[in-house]
Amino acid sequence: MKKLFLLCLGGLLFTQANGQIKIGSDADVLASSKIEPYDSLSNWYFEKEVRKVLVSENEGARLRAQKALFNKYLGQKLYVLPLSSFDKKSVEYDLLIRKIDSLSNKYYTIKRIESIIDPVFNTSYSSIKYKLTLVGTRGTVYTFTTTYDNLKTYTLLNGYYEKLKKLYINKSFIYTGIASGMNADEINEKLTHTAIDRKTGNQIELRIGEKWTCKDLMIFEDKYYQHLYFIYEDAKGRSIKVRVENEWDSFNDRNIIFNSCFKSEVDYLKMKLRIGNPSVKSL
Repeated sequence: MKKLFLLCLGGLLFTQANGQIKIGSDADVLASSKIEPYDSLSNWYFEKEVRKVLVSENEGARLRAQKALFNKYLGQKLYVLPLSSFDKKSVEYDLLIRKIDSLSNKYYTIKRIESIIDPVFNTSYSSIKYKLTLVGTRGTVYTFTTTYDNLKTYTLLNGYYEKLKKLYINKSFIYTGIASGMNADEINEKLTHTAIDRKTGNQIELRIGEKWTCKDLMIFEDKYYQHLYFIYEDAKGRSIKVRVENEWDSFNDRNIIFNSCFKSEVDYLKMKLRIGNPSVKSL
């Protein structure tokens, strides 16, 4: 009897000790790790840094550097934009676009990002693609490989969207008539200073020094792609779309106004004080 009791006790202890074994997955890391809020005024910004890293001949150093670049995106929420009417025509023959279409109009969590280099070593934009591992709202894991340009065009980081809302919604800005930042020279060359009033459909001319208030942030389909726009309104009740990014869809774009042409009242006054700068003489 004593021997039987010891055998039963031993079996019980063995079961308890081995009952702690758990089966998990990499997704558990995201659930248990503290994800830092995405705090940037750039939707995606790593392509130039990745190309610099690829020059390193030390594979270990290269992988560590890439991991550091991608780390801030892991755990972040990502929205895949719906395809535009123009893009839908490409679905049949463009495999990358077809994959984006299958994931579009949904939210995901970024689990992993990897760079894929063309076998013929080349650090040009076209030779580098990025493989993203995403987790859907129901826990389904998806992977898709795309270019950096497609990543910027068809996906939107939720943290970037929320930061824009925090900085602009219900705040007033002055139209300066001058774009700033990336692609500013090209934009200023073609800027028509006209927009379409969303309420009437009429073309209106924007005048330097006019005050506008940012009311909302939305995605709109343009001639070729989906774009993020602020909705601005003025004291006259006019409502216009203001493109967030300094990017043209084509050289024939008209009535496009860019957010970089608007400044806070303080920054606008600073611009007016720069008398010696030829670019602001019209102010």
